[in-house]
Amino acid sequence: MRKPTRSRANNGIAMPSPPVDSSPSSPVDTNEVARRAFELYSSRGRQDGHDLDDWLTAERELQATPKSSL
Repeated sequence: MRKPTRSRANNGIAMPSPPVDSSPSSPVDTNEVARRAFELYSSRGRQDGHDLDDWLTAERELQATPKSSL
């Protein structure tokens, strides 16, 4: 005789939502980010595997740099 099957409760852990950055940030030109990320990649001796880090670093740097008014 088989035991009746019980439904299993989902005991997974809910992941928190990432914090929303409410600070005003100016959009950064993706070409500028790509150029700076490539500079970071080149300065490290063109070692693969850090593309996301380079991209995020380039974005942060460019967002922190005030654009000159022409």
